Amino acid sequence: MALVSQLEKIESSGLIRVAQSDPELAYIFRHALLQDAAYESLLRADRRSLHAAVGATLENLYAERLDEIAGTLAMHFERAEEHEKAIRYLVRAGESATCMYAVNEAIEFFRHALELIPASYPQSDLIHIYNQYGHVLELAGCFDDAIKLYDQMRTEALRHQNPQMELLALLARAIIHSTPSPLQDTDLAQELSARALTLAVQLGDREAESRTYWIVMLALLFDGQVDDAIVHGEKALEIAYQINNPERLAFTLNDLAHCYSAAGQRQKAYTVNLEARQLWERLGNTHMLVDNLNTCAENLFMLGKLDEASQIVTQGYTTACSIQNVWGQVYSLMIISLIGSALGDVSRVIEAGDALFALDHAQRYTLSQLLLRSTLGGLYLDLGQPEKAFQVVCKDYQIPASLKPTLHCPVLACQARLELQLGNLVDAENLLNQALIYYNPENFLTLSPFYVALAQYEIYTAQGQHLKALASLDQYIEFLYRMEIFCGLPEHLLYKAQVLVTLNRKEEALTLLKEITSSWAHLNFHQIMWKVYALMSKLQLAFGQSAEAQASQQIAREHFDFLITHTPANLRPSILALPDAKMLFEEH
Repeated sequence: MALVSQLEKIESSGLIRVAQSDPELAYIFRHALLQDAAYESLLRADRRSLHAAVGATLENLYAERLDEIAGTLAMHFERAEEHEKAIRYLVRAGESATCMYAVNEAIEFFRHALELIPASYPQSDLIHIYNQYGHVLELAGCFDDAIKLYDQMRTEALRHQNPQMELLALLARAIIHSTPSPLQDTDLAQELSARALTLAVQLGDREAESRTYWIVMLALLFDGQVDDAIVHGEKALEIAYQINNPERLAFTLNDLAHCYSAAGQRQKAYTVNLEARQLWERLGNTHMLVDNLNTCAENLFMLGKLDEASQIVTQGYTTACSIQNVWGQVYSLMIISLIGSALGDVSRVIEAGDALFALDHAQRYTLSQLLLRSTLGGLYLDLGQPEKAFQVVCKDYQIPASLKPTLHCPVLACQARLELQLGNLVDAENLLNQALIYYNPENFLTLSPFYVALAQYEIYTAQGQHLKALASLDQYIEFLYRMEIFCGLPEHLLYKAQVLVTLNRKEEALTLLKEITSSWAHLNFHQIMWKVYALMSKLQLAFGQSAEAQASQQIAREHFDFLITHTPANLRPSILALPDAKMLFEEH
């Protein structure tokens, strides 16, 4: 019986129906259960043959579009029990999904490819699968799964006595332990890197040697050992230039920018960041381009260049969203919150927080989580909203037990300020003391000094230790000038002026406030500048300078108006109730 007649007979029985007539006639089963029953009725050998035939036909028909149908081809060749072909197409499907930023799909393709690996599979191809699978696990923030994978990779390497595979497994795991996360472990990262370096030298693998120094640079950098980090980073860079490896150059330059920034070498940081960006663009690595843009925005923020920082971080965030890069998005959102807080754009900070908490509900991206929470919590405290601050830094967030103690400082400092605002001075002192145990006032990599210095000022003031508060502020301000961290200067100079007023050194305070307005008004830090001009107006009035006081009051109102218009309506009453805010509307 002709095929067409057979199909018509089956159709008339109600088992199948026409799916399309053009460009080719196609049928589908009326119910999935019918399809399953028909499939199961085939002998195993017939099924294998049919899947092999379908796979081969698809390869021929779509030879120019194999990436698009790699997942389908993998399924057919697996069911045909042609496992090597199935693995090849699973890997191809995983790589295609990665390029399309479909990370979860890529994870499943690579996971299944590893399940099918036969004992005779080529070691070089196995290394490739491990590397690709680990990469997408890290992109998805599945660091625990990545650790297990790299341990499996190393076990396999030792079983096959494959030092190259062992080297790559050691390096991959060391990277995870070198950066801020609940898995950060500086000692372990250095131990793994030392083993890797020995293997790299034995194998004559200069690229791996450069990568090892780069990993140690990261481990030291995030441990606060900035000078040593730069030494290792520059060694990694030297080797990368020698072997002329663009990707290794890009990674090293990209992260050396963090080191130079942390050391206050702003121009160097900008130069290497820009060089890395050009390499990422040339290499087409959009994930790392996002990281590069965020790093640049953070450096610009430190310099107080908020408009430029905002433009760059917006570009980074938009790009990260377009490729579903969660890490890039949370990093961008953290920087956006810092910029918004400095500007007095309360709505922007809250929106950034909402977006980050929704993206990272499992709180995997530790540094971005704790910095944004500390920023948002501090902003709520400034607005007289301790209940909302409590929700952000206490109720909805628990400091992970495995988190490196040096990373606790921002949240502990914010919690100390919260307790102080609630009238619990002793609890505030205890929390501040906890933060100070691991606090390094010259380590701005985690931005801890922003939060701790403010907590110190408020608590010392509440204790009546005004000279101690003044000494603490002077030390911090000197450091900000030295490191060219201009974004924090207007705020802490204001706090110094407030202490001087309390000490009845009002002329010094007024001189300092005038210095702030002449040197830093152009930065448009509305959140701080309205308070600066408000205090200056009060002092000018006390000194009989009525006209100047009125002018300062008017400028304070303009900055305050920005704050009000960029604050959600439900929070405006609490801002207007602030004592300094009420003073703005008193007639002189």
